[in-house]
Amino acid sequence: MTRKTIITVASLATLGAGAAAVASTSMFTDAYTIAPPAVSTKFKADEMMSSVSVPLTVNLAALEKELNARIPDTLHTINESRGGCFKKKIGFIKVSIGCSISGRVWKAGKFSLTAAGDSIRASMPINFEATVRGRGDIGKNIRETGRGCAEVTALIKPGISANWKPSAQVSTDFRWCKRPYIDLLGIKITIGSKVEPKVREALADLQPKIAEALAAADIRTEVEKAWIKLHRPLTVNADPAVTAVVKPESVHFGGFRFANNMMTTSLALRASLSTTVGSHGAETSLAPLPPLHGMDGVDRGFNMAVPVRISYEEIRKLLEQSDMGARLAREAGLEPQQLGVSNIEVYAAKDALAIGFDIKVDTGSWFDSRGRVYLTAKPVVDMAKRVVTFENLGFTAATDNAAVQAGVLLVGSRPVIKLTERLVEVPFGKDHAALIEKLNDEINKRIDDDLQIEGRVDAVGVNSIQFGPDHLHIGVHAKGAVQVIYGVPAAG
Repeated sequence: MTRKTIITVASLATLGAGAAAVASTSMFTDAYTIAPPAVSTKFKADEMMSSVSVPLTVNLAALEKELNARIPDTLHTINESRGGCFKKKIGFIKVSIGCSISGRVWKAGKFSLTAAGDSIRASMPINFEATVRGRGDIGKNIRETGRGCAEVTALIKPGISANWKPSAQVSTDFRWCKRPYIDLLGIKITIGSKVEPKVREALADLQPKIAEALAAADIRTEVEKAWIKLHRPLTVNADPAVTAVVKPESVHFGGFRFANNMMTTSLALRASLSTTVGSHGAETSLAPLPPLHGMDGVDRGFNMAVPVRISYEEIRKLLEQSDMGARLAREAGLEPQQLGVSNIEVYAAKDALAIGFDIKVDTGSWFDSRGRVYLTAKPVVDMAKRVVTFENLGFTAATDNAAVQAGVLLVGSRPVIKLTERLVEVPFGKDHAALIEKLNDEINKRIDDDLQIEGRVDAVGVNSIQFGPDHLHIGVHAKGAVQVIYGVPAAG
């Protein structure tokens, strides 16, 4: 069996250092035993957390109509007796007359709603009428009716509890446009202070009606539609199969926004996306709609790892096409025909890529050498250029000339290692762009007759690098914004 010398070189600055290095550590064995062990890993799905915006929009005109339908024409009735309604001093006599007050408060128009910051301002005109009847020997002949009007305002701050129950913080007030009074024996007596408590009771009766009108929007049911429909895989690519398995996990509420006479919920569905390669992902088991959470700590972005695969065969061919032998010869000061490189192989080693090749130095002298060289390299992804390069090359070699191994040692020198690093530059931009576009097509898709998702994602970085049996898997981090759109009619 032919014996070969193994030389491991950390760094040689020049070819001239080769002779000194020969005297360093050496051992005899088979050439191919120096090959870094092939170690590939089973592809592990990249999992990233994403959020999908659910901007449910309620037209204030629709809410206004619902509110007016729930508020009766008569807001409040008045029917009570009071003592000392009228007090008068006639000469030396103090006269106090009890009375009964009857009447009602009713709508004089409809509620109108407008946006006011993070709240809704509601306003409605009301009328009221109160008849005062005196009691006793003096008062029994007194019967007067007073009428007035007011403008009711309500500031409504809607919300939703953790158990999806709509709520509303409502503060109401009113201002007189005409204070009520009666004419008693030619004396004008204002009865606003007696009617006002009843008006305020009428306003208190409005508050549950407002909450009921908000509940009619049925936000929970609409969110549940999106929750159910998002339990489906996103097919990014058909061949090879690239699928994102979507698993919704929680729903988050950040309040309401008001603009252009519209009320929009700030809701987000948070889901994990696991990217699989080589098989079509199945729909995840449907979980019930969970309680609402706040928005604290929720990333509003849509995140997904888009796998880009580069075959080791592609890298091998690029090395063959790079005229590697001639370039190494020039670095060594040799003629191109004096240094040959052949039998290039590329495979996965432990957390690195192994590149092996035979080298032959033929100078017509006893310095001639043959051997097998292995380099181990760490892949580096350049997202700006959309290329994969390699750095931190490690070096081992076996030769059949123990005396002088100039050609092989040359490959281990730092300048040549740097040259070799530059030789391997694998573009992936075209495949990557195609996958991103397919993902965007899949995102912008109708998922029900009146429901669709839309958005846009772009690559922002690298999530993972995995070494498969035949391919290098790069998990490109795609990030963007995705939202659910409601009320979109089906085409046709």
